[in-house]
Amino acid sequence: MAYGGHVAPTRRIVLGGLGTLAVTALGCSRSEPAVRPTGAIVTRWASDPWSLGSYSAVPIGASPTDRLRLGESFGPIHVAGEATSTEAPATVHGALASGERAAAEVAADIAAGGRVIVIGAGAAGLAAAARLAPTHSVTVLEARPRPYGRVLTDRSSGVPIELGAAWIHGAADNPLVESARLAGVATVPFNWDDSRVVADDGARDDSRAREAFAATLEQLAEDEDLQELSVEQAVAESVARLGLDDETTAAVDRLVASDIEGESALSATTLSVAGWNEGDDLVGGDLLVVGGFDRILEPLTAGIDLRTDAPVDRITWTGEGSGAQVDGPRFSERADAVILTVPLALLQAGLPLLDGPVPATWRDAADRLRTGTLDKTVLTFEPTVPNQRWPSTLVTGWWGADRGRFAEWINLDEATGAPVVVATTAGDAALVLEAADDELIIAEATEVFDRISVPV
Repeated sequence: MAYGGHVAPTRRIVLGGLGTLAVTALGCSRSEPAVRPTGAIVTRWASDPWSLGSYSAVPIGASPTDRLRLGESFGPIHVAGEATSTEAPATVHGALASGERAAAEVAADIAAGGRVIVIGAGAAGLAAAARLAPTHSVTVLEARPRPYGRVLTDRSSGVPIELGAAWIHGAADNPLVESARLAGVATVPFNWDDSRVVADDGARDDSRAREAFAATLEQLAEDEDLQELSVEQAVAESVARLGLDDETTAAVDRLVASDIEGESALSATTLSVAGWNEGDDLVGGDLLVVGGFDRILEPLTAGIDLRTDAPVDRITWTGEGSGAQVDGPRFSERADAVILTVPLALLQAGLPLLDGPVPATWRDAADRLRTGTLDKTVLTFEPTVPNQRWPSTLVTGWWGADRGRFAEWINLDEATGAPVVVATTAGDAALVLEAADDELIIAEATEVFDRISVPV
């Protein structure tokens, strides 16, 4: 694999004229929904050339220690990003901590006034630059026309809606809580237990399935014989041990799709048991950011030489102490140190090309890890319309004909004060859905919304 990317392609659609033919094309066949959304947003993170997915995960054949190896520096290159975090991988605060760690490494190696180039203006890159800017000559190069990476706040509906990162996890010890307060960004506690499940044949009591699912996860966490398996293989083994009937087994599989794949963004056929519950030791519950996640990161850009629309094609160096040459279509300069914060999938695709001695341990770790995809379909509605339907809980699980598609619905009306719902699709189901046209995706999502909501 070589080691050497525009905003996540989303389009706002003002709906009108989408008939039942479009709904049928994706597998639904009910009559016209009672109420249509006035707008919608579809994300395609796997198709975004500057991320190629949502966030990192540990597949079979890899382990969380590969994250440590990925974060090791070599020559003038220092690597940061959520994929290098072992304490909070796949999170914004994990990325921030990794950027601060890389900056500390550079500060220890490069004298004050030294030239540092940071590649990537996501959370990791901005944290590194903010840490070094007072003492070093720092430039941040960002390929996108905007900063913040996989934090993407959309305000086209009149309220901030997070199309990328949306949660502050482990609120008890998470520094983002204070950062949000200082930035004046609203957050609300989110009760995941306020939930229900709706299937093709109507509302479901999933309490029995939840008990079986909890027993299955306990085996995954404690049985060393399962650690080398994929989650799909391990769940099958656990289900067989528990002697579950076919109906409960099918329900457990749906919970795998919503709870495990929905969190890791990687298919259960690929995700390793060794990495399925990374970050589960974070305490304090989750906060939903409703005031604009980008505003939390904005203070890090103050006083920074930040250049957008500035992709990097190649980094060239010869060894320890030689510095590095950084080249791209709009930038060519030598630096004493480079902090590389681009997403894992770009590193694997050779973007940028790393033209120098790369340790085999780093290369192997980068090869073993994977990037999952979590896409969102956002539906917005008029504040008050006749015959409106709305989800009765904060979270609604959808068990439709296509496993994993629109598996989880988040009701944002109370949090944002606006009639907004977000449906998430993860893993292989997300990759399949990305191949469909926006109009078809929105039509099916509208049909599912009608199924999971109740008259109000």
